[in-house]
Amino acid sequence: MSNVDGITNIGNSVWRCSWTRVLTILFLSVSGYAEETRPIPSSQIWVCSLNLSTSKSTKLFELTHLESVGSLSLSADGRRIAFEGTVHETQSAPDSHVWVCNRDGSDMRDLGPGAMPTWSPRGKRIAFCKRPPEHGVWLMQADGSHPQLIDEAGWCAQWSPNGNMIAYTRRLNEAADFVIFNLVEDEFFTVFGNGRSGYSSFYWNFSWSPDSKRLCFKGNGPDHEIHVASVAVRNGPDIQVHVRGTDTIRADLAWVDNNTVAFTRTSGKDEVNRLVTVLTNAEPSSIQAVAQPVVGQLQNHSNSSPDVSRDGRTLIYISRSK
Repeated sequence: MSNVDGITNIGNSVWRCSWTRVLTILFLSVSGYAEETRPIPSSQIWVCSLNLSTSKSTKLFELTHLESVGSLSLSADGRRIAFEGTVHETQSAPDSHVWVCNRDGSDMRDLGPGAMPTWSPRGKRIAFCKRPPEHGVWLMQADGSHPQLIDEAGWCAQWSPNGNMIAYTRRLNEAADFVIFNLVEDEFFTVFGNGRSGYSSFYWNFSWSPDSKRLCFKGNGPDHEIHVASVAVRNGPDIQVHVRGTDTIRADLAWVDNNTVAFTRTSGKDEVNRLVTVLTNAEPSSIQAVAQPVVGQLQNHSNSSPDVSRDGRTLIYISRSK
């Protein structure tokens, strides 16, 4: 493996196998695809689908055994959904597990401890993250078997749409950077260069553009403001800031097309989550000026964690009672 821009001993940690995981299969309640307008019971979490052409939301299934859910990831063929979730209210974030199921909620499986799952192009593998004591970016088979460590210092991995790369964050010389693992060439490279990003941190659940050329992210910028920005992964860090100066943005972004990014914004004294979009080809401004509500999301609910199908026609998200 390569040692690029100060990334030390990454290669030595790739493909290190971990313990054998026992799968626990839990069947959660499943409902139909009819459009929902009734309030969500406070004890339930809904996973919903929004047709971006018709602006209609449908409930795919509900989760009655999980207290919290996040980081939705739709497989490239649209048939499987992966996410992170905790079972009980008393569990903390380090106790989150990776779950996978069919699009209708059937064949629900707990793959064990982990967070922020992301599918390989053919749905045979999942990249994900683990918290201490096994911290880092990992790969596993889609059934949870054969876990392999990529980088013990990495965090929040995302698989590129073309399948050739896995991006994740890592601190290098007191600055945040994106590391790209090129699976084709079996090498690593950084986006900004060792310690030169100007960002103190990048948040989880950043997103690849559909053409696999750019990453859109939430970060703590050089001006000490929160940015929603994008950067080219090749040929130098071409940074474009899209939104600046707000702490109401949730760190779960999804690129809808090459000019539009969806994410969650928290607003109001009740801190309700709403799905919004921004144009990546517009001049940077405040979120009040540029963010547009996603039409068709369930009203009077708190919506979050968007992901978009590879064909750009469907947005999935989590919905809860306010």
